[in-house]
Amino acid sequence: MSTYALGRYVLKPDAWRLFRYIRADYVRSYKGMGAGAMGFEIYTDFQTGKQVYRESGT
Repeated sequence: MSTYALGRYVLKPDAWRLFRYIRADYVRSYKGMGAGAMGFEIYTDFQTGKQVYRESGT
């Protein structure tokens, strides 16, 4: 599932580096998503979970 994709850290758009990025230069990916993208992500996660449940046979 894409729970990892929602929770992972990505670079902020205004981040710059001199030698290497620091932890403050990253933000969780769900904070940068718009409402439409977040709704689509939740919908596809739900559909994937439903399909896995059906195929498991329970």
